[in-house]
Amino acid sequence: MTKMPIRAILSAALLAASSAQAVTISLDPASTTTVAGSNFSLNVLADFSSTEIITGSVEFSFDSSLLGYTDFSWNSDFKTLFPYTELIIESSEVVSIGFGALSGFGTGDGHTIGTISFDALAPGSTSVAMATSSLHGDYEDSSYNVVNASFNDASVDLSAVPVPAAVWLFGSGLIGLAGIARRRSA
Repeated sequence: MTKMPIRAILSAALLAASSAQAVTISLDPASTTTVAGSNFSLNVLADFSSTEIITGSVEFSFDSSLLGYTDFSWNSDFKTLFPYTELIIESSEVVSIGFGALSGFGTGDGHTIGTISFDALAPGSTSVAMATSSLHGDYEDSSYNVVNASFNDASVDLSAVPVPAAVWLFGSGLIGLAGIARRRSA
């Protein structure tokens, strides 16, 4: 008779330890349009669902012929017990952040990790893709279990720099003045 409660407790403990909790990291806005030659930023948002995360990482990859990395700024509310927040520029196309020993972050969604900024270099369409960083490691919960992470990338449309309407207006005005000057001299 005493074997049944022990088996039930062990089964429940194993089931709880092996349940797959998820972390979702998203870029906001998920889709953006900007003009080549300008600068834009994307917020990095975290949804920790019901899992208390203590460490994690994000690797951002992008097309360096269209986008140039300019800055990553940590959200001031994104607190760690130890000052472990790290940024590594791996190449012109890959930027990696890592963080650990989260303090006061708890569970739930809507946590802003920080903001990544880019220069729009040329017209085209591309994406800013994310993955778990191989340099910084996996997401772990408070029991040091690896937690699966999913990533919602952002798409970026870059348009050519438009010729200002004032240039066209100025050009047509010059042509008109040249025509008037010809008539007067004839």
